[in-house]
Amino acid sequence: MKRPKLRENEDGVIAIVVTIVVLVVITITVLGFAQLARREERQALDRQLNAAAAYAAEAGVNDAAGVIKANLASGTAVAAKNNCTTSGTYSPNGQTMPLPTGYSSLLGNISVSTEYTCLLVNPTPSSLEYASIPVDTSLRADVTLSGGGGGNTKYIVIGWSGNNKTFTATGGTKNFPKSQNWITATNQRYAPVLRADVTDMGGNDYSRNGMSNNTYTGFFYPEAGGVNGYGTVTFGASNTGSNRGEIIGGSCNTGHPRTGALALFMPQDCNVVIDVSSLASSHFLLRFKGIYDPARVTVYALSATNARQDFSGGQVVVDATGKATDVLSRRQVRLSYQPPVVSDYAAQGADSICKRLFTSSVTGTQLDGLITGTEAANTAACNPT
Repeated sequence: MKRPKLRENEDGVIAIVVTIVVLVVITITVLGFAQLARREERQALDRQLNAAAAYAAEAGVNDAAGVIKANLASGTAVAAKNNCTTSGTYSPNGQTMPLPTGYSSLLGNISVSTEYTCLLVNPTPSSLEYASIPVDTSLRADVTLSGGGGGNTKYIVIGWSGNNKTFTATGGTKNFPKSQNWITATNQRYAPVLRADVTDMGGNDYSRNGMSNNTYTGFFYPEAGGVNGYGTVTFGASNTGSNRGEIIGGSCNTGHPRTGALALFMPQDCNVVIDVSSLASSHFLLRFKGIYDPARVTVYALSATNARQDFSGGQVVVDATGKATDVLSRRQVRLSYQPPVVSDYAAQGADSICKRLFTSSVTGTQLDGLITGTEAANTAACNPT
């Protein structure tokens, strides 16, 4: 029996191939959009979690600050917390000790998925850091130095810089023009001048003359220098008491790291090293003020072996890590032991002050009564109600 011959017909092959190709393209496109959507969703979630973790870290800082302020108000020493242990004991320097009072109750969950997981407190940091010392008020720190192999302090290193990185000419005249003239020929503003006062508090003479004779005052000038340079001062009779107020160049340079014997201790663009070895002291009152512009300041102290010492009584470093699900955020702040900003004047008011002057033609006498006059009568500050 003869079988009928099938007729070959390929008219639908092209349609099938085209359909498959179209389906593949559509699938890839859909998968791409899905991946993009997931990525955008994850980025949005990461931003949200990052903000939550940051808030958690700030909560840790604020909680620790509350404990520290309460300790200072009651005269209790600020306790150190050197690791992230949340309960029981921790072992700084190999010694098992209980958690400092107050901190242990602070660690824990803020919500189900948000917490600060680590809280560190260092009441004796190895440097003082000030992000911005203003031009209209001074900033102070009463510090006791220790560590660095023991012994008294040999060097106090003061580094400063500003937002402007232009320095005055090396060896040039160190003038103090008006603020609007503190600029180069091309109208670029110079880095700030820093006023620094260092008072030796290790003695027993706290009279006016005694404090004056134990205080160094210098105006640190942003004079350009080499990468190995720094200004040098030796604390002594030639620059204390009635001889205070010398002008010292900071050998400023933006190159880091520096080289030389004290290279590791040059923290800012401009640096001055004060040799205090003759004082045999480790207790100092520091005071700083920016001139022309705010100044960033870092302070180190070195022992006789050029090892860094720790500052007690200046700042407390609080370091907190916040966590939101799988996102971490870390915050570190420095809290001052004392109100750091002090007035530069004997009397300072938030409003205008009326100055009533008494005069006499006789030397050594004082006339009683108040000065009167139209101006005084019409000045509100002179007529309090």
